[in-house]
Amino acid sequence: MGQGMIFWRGKGIWTLFIFVGCTYVIPWVWHMLQGQTSAQAADPRQYGLPFIVSLLTAGAILIAWGLFLNRRPARRVIEPETGRSYMARPSHSLYHLNMEYWGVAALLGGVWMLVKPR
Repeated sequence: MGQGMIFWRGKGIWTLFIFVGCTYVIPWVWHMLQGQTSAQAADPRQYGLPFIVSLLTAGAILIAWGLFLNRRPARRVIEPETGRSYMARPSHSLYHLNMEYWGVAALLGGVWMLVKPR
């Protein structure tokens, strides 16, 4: 279980790191390659296409990694106190949503921003 107000299971906390990392790093690198200063690169009004690319990238990474992690086979667990057994399935989630669902949300957000009228 996670700490504080953020709840995650397994590697679900990486959802937050991947999403925030992509949405900050990709636009920053994009603008720096165009010769802008750090202050100009950090201006959220200039994100546009770089931010859309970052959402699509984060979505693709989260879907791929989430499907990989959550499709691992279940394993049989035996409780030592009672001797009962059950099948434990992997769960890598943030706020009770699997990583791949967060990826779908990021992809949909990127596609929506790409096709909406400006």
